Amino acid sequence: MGRKPIKRYRYKDPKIREKHAIRFMVYFQEHGVEDFSMSKMAADLKMSKTTIYNHFETKEEAIEAALDYKLSIIKDYQTVLENLTLPYTERYRKSMLFFCVQTFDISSKLLLQLKNKYPQIYKKVENFQRKVFLNLKSYYEVGVDIGVFKKDVNPLLLALDDQKFFEMLSEQDILRDNQIEVLDAFAHHFKMKFRGILQ
Repeated sequence: MGRKPIKRYRYKDPKIREKHAIRFMVYFQEHGVEDFSMSKMAADLKMSKTTIYNHFETKEEAIEAALDYKLSIIKDYQTVLENLTLPYTERYRKSMLFFCVQTFDISSKLLLQLKNKYPQIYKKVENFQRKVFLNLKSYYEVGVDIGVFKKDVNPLLLALDDQKFFEMLSEQDILRDNQIEVLDAFAHHFKMKFRGILQ
């Protein structure tokens, strides 16, 4: 007769899970998820495996919780983009500056690992990117309608331009090798973008 599987009690306290998810995200940003094991992460973070398994049943669940946390933080850009008390271009500048700073530490390498090893989890990244794209496209459309931007600009192409800029930011090695800070990269993007489209 084989051994009976151990039925684990899992804690459901969302605050404790979030605290772990924050630590996990920092860990994944540094170590990636390609050769990830709960044992190695527990040892590296000086946690017991039991502590992790008390809150997360699988490594996929730990990765997903970390990603969910990070996306929930980045999503706050939308509050600023839709803030009617700010001048129209300032809404873009502040929200996208926040967005860029929050996404900068997610490397293209980590995104590629997620895409290849955990495609179901990566779908959350794709859905999030799609929503950001649609929000920005809508921002430009409204800007044209209310006369902030020139009538001949194309909101779709402007939003695609932003997406390409975000992808470039995830190429951290190139920026670091050329001593370009994320704030400087964004300031350049903002200046080039709005120089040609303002009414």
